[in-house]
Amino acid sequence: LDNVTHKLVERLEVSLDTLARELHNVTVRNVRQLAENSNQLEKVTRENNKKIREMNNTFRSNLSYLDNCLRNHVDNVESNISSLNTSLGNQVVIFQNNISSLNTKLDDQVVIFENNFSFLNTRLGDQVEIFENNISFLNKQLGDQCIAGKGGLVGWLSKDWDNLNHVGNNLHTVVKLTFNKQRNDTFFRLTFVSTREEQDDDSCSEWYFKVDNGECTPHSINGYTYRKIPSSDRIEMSSSILGVCRGTSGGVLLSGTHKVSMHVRACTWWHPQTWNPRTGFQTTTTMLVEEMCPPQ
Repeated sequence: LDNVTHKLVERLEVSLDTLARELHNVTVRNVRQLAENSNQLEKVTRENNKKIREMNNTFRSNLSYLDNCLRNHVDNVESNISSLNTSLGNQVVIFQNNISSLNTKLDDQVVIFENNFSFLNTRLGDQVEIFENNISFLNKQLGDQCIAGKGGLVGWLSKDWDNLNHVGNNLHTVVKLTFNKQRNDTFFRLTFVSTREEQDDDSCSEWYFKVDNGECTPHSINGYTYRKIPSSDRIEMSSSILGVCRGTSGGVLLSGTHKVSMHVRACTWWHPQTWNPRTGFQTTTTMLVEEMCPPQ
């Protein structure tokens, strides 16, 4: 057992010695390799640092160049802006001078326009005065002529009486009204509408117009009713008396106030002159006066 143990110890020592030598060799190789790697790393580091310095130098150079370029561009821009400001100032001065010139010319044109306008107003005033004088002359000329409206009517007046029932055989007025005539060269158209009855047998009554107590000339405006049937047989009928009155025995009917009336009397052509009239029985009696222009 001791021999075995001794042999095992010898073998173990040999193995340990071999292992130690191999470990030493490996360590030496690793140290050498590490030294070589360290040298290479240092070399690479030096080369990289050199490149970095070169790049820094290049960057600084480029940065300086860019700074110079930027400064030059700034100077150019400022110079251009200064030039533009100068040009703009010159243009503003030119524009202001042009505006001043235009204002002066405009003032001159305004003065000329005002003078022309004043002249035209004067001429127009003269023309208006001439026109007004012509209008006045035409109005005067036309005023001397009768200018009628529809149907030649200048003016009119109508009056009504309900259930007049005017009875009597005396010479007297049946109805009357007052009319204001506007012109000298016009005439009257007279209308009377009512019932006109002769009450006695074999008798005749005549109704006729008067203007200012004179009958119209050259013809009287009248109408008659002759009764031949017995008085017990009554005939009541509305009828009209219509005519044109250009004047009376008193002369031409001038402008102004005129009295127009309806009268009744015995028929002048009937003999014996018996009469017994009745006017406006159970009806409306109307008298119409119209002022008319002379016929064309």
